Amino acid sequence: MTEQHLPSYERDFDSEVQQLRDIAARFERAARHCFNSKVQRLRDIVERFEWAQLYSIRRGRTARIERIIEFFWHSRERISVAEIAEYCSEESGIVPNEVARETAYEKILADLLERFFEENGVSQLMYLHPYTSETIMTREWMAGLLAFKGADRAAIISQYLAPCWMPRAFSERWLAKHRMEPRPQRFEPKRQTPSAITQPSVTQVRNTVTQPVIVHAVSDAPRKRRFGPKPGTVRRYAAADRRLFPELKRIMNKEQKSLTAAALDLAQAERIAGVSTPQSRAKRLAGLYRRERGGARQGRGSKSRRRPTSG
Repeated sequence: MTEQHLPSYERDFDSEVQQLRDIAARFERAARHCFNSKVQRLRDIVERFEWAQLYSIRRGRTARIERIIEFFWHSRERISVAEIAEYCSEESGIVPNEVARETAYEKILADLLERFFEENGVSQLMYLHPYTSETIMTREWMAGLLAFKGADRAAIISQYLAPCWMPRAFSERWLAKHRMEPRPQRFEPKRQTPSAITQPSVTQVRNTVTQPVIVHAVSDAPRKRRFGPKPGTVRRYAAADRRLFPELKRIMNKEQKSLTAAALDLAQAERIAGVSTPQSRAKRLAGLYRRERGGARQGRGSKSRRRPTSG
């Protein structure tokens, strides 16, 4: 009986000390875990902020590059290296020749390393990519990329050489150097410049003067002007869609599909840029292709045949 109820002065002092040590160790582990979790949380916040800042920068660069490409596409002050390679692949026939395309890229790369695209020691190739702030493709930069250990030559050509734009005069010199047509029709400006607009004829002026003039009453309510650009005039993904033209044409020729079906295949494969539905993106790509390539339809079932009449 006396062994079960010990007096207070006969308690086990070592066991109480061990209990206090265990409590202190648990508190230390909890404090360390709380500190580490707070540090990790701060790191996550900083990382998300850096990613948001980087996304904002790339988004601004993408919008600026699309405006520049849209201007070059209509004015033809500069010609894309990718378009020159595409022209070289299509010159021999209707179906694109991939060997000719790769050969064109290799020749452009060799001429870049031989300073063919330099004027007064300055490279004239403009590099447009949203992941970097560099805008000039130099010989030293390309040589450093090729000299990097384990570098993929095809990836370097597609990511660093294809997005380059050369002045129109250099494109004509390059085509003439390799015994091709120096000024093909597809490289002509898409629209007339203000200096090339001719004066209206006398008949046009006469027809304009004789047209009836509509006078609006004072009581007519003024129309509300719509702010911003007209719907359909801003094409944010036009440059990305144009880069899919060769792949779109390859699918139509190889798999014998219509333009709409080929565009839908690319949309379902997440190859077309945008955040809308695959059908909407396919419709946008097909419409741009019809507007800029003359509306030609290829593939099975695209041509309607007239039935022969009897008699």
